[in-house]
Amino acid sequence: MVLRVMLWSRQYSYLVDKDESAQRQFTKRYPLYSTLDYPTRLKSLEQCSLEKRRIVHDLVLTYKIVFKLVDVQTSIFLHYEMMPLLLEVIHTRFY
Repeated sequence: MVLRVMLWSRQYSYLVDKDESAQRQFTKRYPLYSTLDYPTRLKSLEQCSLEKRRIVHDLVLTYKIVFKLVDVQTSIFLHYEMMPLLLEVIHTRFY
C-alpha cells in the first residue's frame, strides 16, 4: 500500500493513523508475523512506516523544488527568503 500525497496537510493527519492502521493489520496477516509487534514486522519485511515514507517523499520533493529540479511554480510552495530557515530545519532534523 503506497499513499501518494505530496506535502501532506496537517488537517488530514487523522488519515495517517487510518493508513498506518491498515498497514499494521495487513502485515499482521503474513504467516509467522502475527505474533511480532508492528515495528519488528516492518523491520523483518524491510519496510518502513507509511508516516516515515511520507516524510522522506516530502523531503525529496522539497529538495527538488528548492534546487529547481522539477518544473513547478515555486512561488506556490515556497518563499525564497525562507529558504535558509527551511534548509536549517531539514539539516538539524534529519542529519
